[in-house]
Amino acid sequence: MKLEFEERGTKDYYDEFFYIMNYIMKIKKNPKTKVKKLTTVAYLYIIFCIAFISIFIPLYIINKSIVDLIVLIILIVCLTLSIIYLILITNNIKKYKNAKGTNIFEIDDKNITVTNNDGKNSIKWDGVEYVVINKNTIVFVPINIPSILIGVDASHKMEVVKALKKYKKDKLLIDNSNLYE
Repeated sequence: MKLEFEERGTKDYYDEFFYIMNYIMKIKKNPKTKVKKLTTVAYLYIIFCIAFISIFIPLYIINKSIVDLIVLIILIVCLTLSIIYLILITNNIKKYKNAKGTNIFEIDDKNITVTNNDGKNSIKWDGVEYVVINKNTIVFVPINIPSILIGVDASHKMEVVKALKKYKKDKLLIDNSNLYE
């Protein structure tokens, strides 16, 4: 099976794919996990920091404790790093989403291959532990980490499932798309 397309994935696709890249070990342990967006995780970090800063400001004002001041400084640093993290994620999503060029996604009896402007990446079937379908992504989870992580937009679900059946690899398939309904 060969898919050739000009358009890049959606913002949601890249947001979900970057989450999978960051939390691949969690997904390997439990492939039926509902995947989040990485920007959501960054926003949760920011909210967490703001909540604790709002608790420690009054504590410091009331107690004038050096411990409260140190905790407050650490939380402000964490908030700053969380904001930088969100900016980096957002910029990466824009970079990949706006990239030009043709994408070629191929599944055959030996490999899964993606070719684009960044080059050609391939993973052999004996190196694939799962094929996980999520809300916006279909990801070929490798057995060994670190390894290449290959994904395609979930809009190609029917073609991928058909190819998996054709090459008798459908036992690797884990369809989590029903978790998002």
